[in-house]
Amino acid sequence: MTRGAVVEFRNVSRHYGAVVAVAGCDLRVEAGEFFTLLGPSGSGKTTLLNMLAGFIEPSGGAILIDGVDVTSIPTEKRNIGMVFQNYSLFPHMNVGQNVAFPLKMRRAEKATVRKRVDAALELVGLGAFRDRMPNQLSGGQRQRVAIARAIVFEPKVLLMDEPLGALDLKLRERMQMEIRQYRDQIGCTVIYVTHDQGEALTLSDRIVIMNEGRPVQIGDPEAIYDRPATRFAAEFIGETNILSLLPKPDAGWWIEELGAPFAGSVPAASGRGALLSVRPEKIMRADAVGAGPAVRFDAVVAEIVFSGDIHRYTARCAGGKTVSFKEHRTGRGDALKPGDKVALAFRLEAAVPLPES
Repeated sequence: MTRGAVVEFRNVSRHYGAVVAVAGCDLRVEAGEFFTLLGPSGSGKTTLLNMLAGFIEPSGGAILIDGVDVTSIPTEKRNIGMVFQNYSLFPHMNVGQNVAFPLKMRRAEKATVRKRVDAALELVGLGAFRDRMPNQLSGGQRQRVAIARAIVFEPKVLLMDEPLGALDLKLRERMQMEIRQYRDQIGCTVIYVTHDQGEALTLSDRIVIMNEGRPVQIGDPEAIYDRPATRFAAEFIGETNILSLLPKPDAGWWIEELGAPFAGSVPAASGRGALLSVRPEKIMRADAVGAGPAVRFDAVVAEIVFSGDIHRYTARCAGGKTVSFKEHRTGRGDALKPGDKVALAFRLEAAVPLPES
């Protein structure tokens, strides 16, 4: 059974003089959910996390945990675990003492402390490391200790602020999978802060994209990626081609950058034109697009980037602009070269209309 709590931000704001860090934010995180706050530096995501933790007082609004207003409740009484990027381990304490610290602060009985510390260390795979000092551990091991310390008192809510930012790529990828496993086993609500789009897509049940102190879009990872609601969302998460859709007299709609017609549906409010988002992996050679409605156009390969399993191409189109597209390497020697002419296409459903702003 889920032990996590429902977390709500109701019209929460935070001002620093004339600077608005968070502006009237309304969010609801369900019990047991892995919910990620994603956005660039200064978007308000860490400010929201710190207000939930009780480190910062909101300028307005209310924060609720399981329906209880905790806005004015001290941090230590909120039953929240916290994991930081820099681990924040006590260097003079061994692993077991570090993990036991929250329980001792809560005056737990010695037998309870021993039992819960053992369980937390076993969960993160460090049962044999109880007597090691932090300076004897690798970065990944120190982060596991920090996670064990954050969950040892069985919090209803676990907050994680860029917890993998100090790790190298391979270790970060491995820790992503481990964090999901920990959450599944302890059943708490996880609210996770990152600016790493791939990390957010991998870990989350739902994502909120933040910009300038406000939520831009909320949804599950596939919806956020496949159906961005704004240009900011489309460009921030993953790669995309932003194309201009213009009305052409007696010819319907026209994609300016491609010099090609567009026969798909266009938002009713866009009489002056619209924007389209098309992911690079949705653009392919025209003979591979198959039957059905599609946008077809000619281009000349301008640049190739080798990325191991894929080639990422930049191609110049008849309209004078460039688009990006990707192809998986087949090993058949059919990679394109700079200067090659190529017929490209994408299916109509791959083009996502966006507001002009």
